[in-house]
Amino acid sequence: MNLTPREAQVLGLVAYGHTTAEIAEALGLSKRTVEMHRAGGMRHLGISSRREVVQWAIASGHLDTDASAAVDAAAAEAHKRTMPDTDDVRHQEGA
Repeated sequence: MNLTPREAQVLGLVAYGHTTAEIAEALGLSKRTVEMHRAGGMRHLGISSRREVVQWAIASGHLDTDASAAVDAAAAEAHKRTMPDTDDVRHQEGA
């Protein structure tokens, strides 16, 4: 059961319920790389479900609230970049 530090980090964030896209954005990785770390970590642990990831993270102490907060912040920032500014929408509706 030798996880790489990145596999452990990704699985800890998965245990918090973060999506692949959120984790990728926060860590500066591609979604495919995050998927590979998740799959590799799960393979090393011999687990196959998100529920088992959560159980592992609780039992092993890999629930990192600071890292989870950073992912939340990155996801919020990414969401803001994709949403139109409400002033722009109001202006377009009134035009």
